Amino acid sequence: MRVLVTGSAGQLGYQTLKTLSKSVDLVPTSKKGGALGEFSAIEMSVTEYEKVDLIIREKKPDVIVNCAAFTNVDACEENPKMAKSVNSDSVANLAKSCRHQGVKLIQISSDYVFDGESPPFSEESARNPIQEYGKSKSTAEEIIQSESGLDWAIVRASGIFSISHNNFLTWLLKSSLGNEEVFVVKDQLSTPISALSVSRFISKIIGEDLHGVWHIGSKDTVSRLDFARKVCEKFDVSDEKISESLMSSIPWKAKRPVNTALDTSKTSEVFFNQNVGQMIEELASEYSEESLD
Repeated sequence: MRVLVTGSAGQLGYQTLKTLSKSVDLVPTSKKGGALGEFSAIEMSVTEYEKVDLIIREKKPDVIVNCAAFTNVDACEENPKMAKSVNSDSVANLAKSCRHQGVKLIQISSDYVFDGESPPFSEESARNPIQEYGKSKSTAEEIIQSESGLDWAIVRASGIFSISHNNFLTWLLKSSLGNEEVFVVKDQLSTPISALSVSRFISKIIGEDLHGVWHIGSKDTVSRLDFARKVCEKFDVSDEKISESLMSSIPWKAKRPVNTALDTSKTSEVFFNQNVGQMIEELASEYSEESLD
């Protein structure tokens, strides 16, 4: 089994490489290419169809896991053309090439395809994104599902975190180590998931040839503030510098949905789902300050 991973330099892409390396032949790719820890990535911009198609033809993967994405929500709002190019048009490139060459495509999507108005959201819930990032990810889903003859799976994940790369968890830890005050909202809710758990589920999809749309998230729904306090507890760092805030007080450029809790009952039938505390604790057991660099 040969698996090509796009966006290998990102937190989910890199974790996916680490998880899948135990069981498959990997083809890591990234926009810049080069060394990624123990891996070496091929340079491949997903926005260039000719390059994408050439590499897929040369490497002949059985599966492509698309972790490449423009995930900065506010930056997407300021540059919708870039959001469309990276998050939507590139998926059209992958889907077209995969269909022509009989390759399965696993797309990583987001809870932000929902408006947050009627949680929890199931795989069948109507998409209604309220910002450019969510719109670009929703469009990507439409592209995949409309590509006749394509073998695909879509994984919607919520608030991915890890102890590497820039994400909410590493920001909290760095702020704590620097004794910096941080403001965390208490009125935004979700079902966050570790990159490690997502990568394990991707492995499950590949190993058991699963298809369709899947939701992966924590068993419990938590606020950003609850999550922050759990991180401090499990990593044994002070939460004294964490101050409560409200979404209305944060000068975000893009709208955020209030509650994007995912209904993960379908996924839990085939994959062990953890609560937030369990996932954070698992990461804390491997933590060192060097991992934040």
